[in-house]
Amino acid sequence: MSQYVTEASAAKHFNVHPRTIANWIGKGFIHGYADGSGSIFVDLDEVEHVLPDNPHMRDGRRSRYGADAKIVPLPIVREAVTEDAK
Repeated sequence: MSQYVTEASAAKHFNVHPRTIANWIGKGFIHGYADGSGSIFVDLDEVEHVLPDNPHMRDGRRSRYGADAKIVPLPIVREAVTEDAK
């Protein structure tokens, strides 16, 4: 099912600048859809489909350390129990 959102919303979703979305439309990587009032929308599902296969499109949601980086949460550090707390 298609999810049409504004260029600004798409930019926020993919963690890129809104101009990047406009560039992708301008270069023909994705379609822009006009609603008649001057607003341009993009289909999030279309972008999700095209993004992995196009080396000229950067997914801002990916780690800046590369696709193979393994970033894990820090372990939870529990405070040591002192003799007074017993």
